[in-house]
Amino acid sequence: MKLLENLSFRQKMLILIIVLTLVIAAILCFIFSLDKKEKDTKTSEKITSNTNPEIIKEEQYKGLKFSNITLIITKNTSTLSMDVTNTENIENSISQVNIPLKDKNGNVIITLVGYIGDDLKPNETRTIKASTSANLTKAEIKEITASDID
Repeated sequence: MKLLENLSFRQKMLILIIVLTLVIAAILCFIFSLDKKEKDTKTSEKITSNTNPEIIKEEQYKGLKFSNITLIITKNTSTLSMDVTNTENIENSISQVNIPLKDKNGNVIITLVGYIGDDLKPNETRTIKASTSANLTKAEIKEITASDID
């Protein structure tokens, strides 16, 4: 304390400013390191794709062609995405389809609903997506079937 008594007010203020600057810098470094760890955790989340031929194959159902099919699985979500094209010369009024996904023994794992929406004009294409919290890594068979609504 005697050391501080010999310093002028100006010198004491300068020391205080330096100490506060160092404390703030240390806090900011700590916050940024936490943020970086959080980002690293998010980017290291495992993303896989179910490329089983029976899952990604194109299918026809009542004048609709289902193509460009992907099944992406992340830690908490499986998302089935596909293009739906009306292959007929008239509007198609099917608004949704059921998509049962089965294991290798033919047991249904889950039935997703593919919502198409309004009538599809001839040759019109829409992308539909259906997601679930179920892990569909082991799905091996996909079907397109009638929905309870249509």
